[in-house]
Amino acid sequence: MKRWGLRGQMYLIAIIIIIGLISGLIGINNYSKKQENPNLNKIKNEIEIETENLINYGTYERKNYTYMQNLMKEFLLEYSNYTDFNKLYFIFGNYTNFTFFAYHRNNNGNVKIKINNTQDTNFITAKHLFIKTYSGNKSDKVEIISDDTKGDFELNEGILFYFIVSQKINRENYVINGGSKDE
Repeated sequence: MKRWGLRGQMYLIAIIIIIGLISGLIGINNYSKKQENPNLNKIKNEIEIETENLINYGTYERKNYTYMQNLMKEFLLEYSNYTDFNKLYFIFGNYTNFTFFAYHRNNNGNVKIKINNTQDTNFITAKHLFIKTYSGNKSDKVEIISDDTKGDFELNEGILFYFIVSQKINRENYVINGGSKDE
């Protein structure tokens, strides 16, 4: 009888050790999940609301494309002063004519544009701001590729606005991309 009691204790200790190991692994797995910065969603919503207001203003006032480009450029420069993001990329226009705005706070970095896998030249934004206008076709796929960010979207009918912003915080690169388009 005493012999079974010791064997039972050994099984009980083994089970407790196994349960402890499993719990530890689950705890490590939960701890290592990627954490999102809650401010990023706020910033994404803020950019979408502000640019939608700019687009609505330009549409209501029947402003031409050049005027709207200047509005977007001013917004980009103001927003770059308001936030501490290192890189901001905006696309504005429609599928026949769209403008790419690139802003680098630190004067460094490469940006590539691909339209349907056809790569444009490699841009180096030496003076913080780079602007270039492109022509496209409906359903063209556009890719923006930077040193540490990447985003893509498809050209559709209506007014298009797309953005990518990135920032390095404690050796981690945070990227937000989004936008709005009327279809």
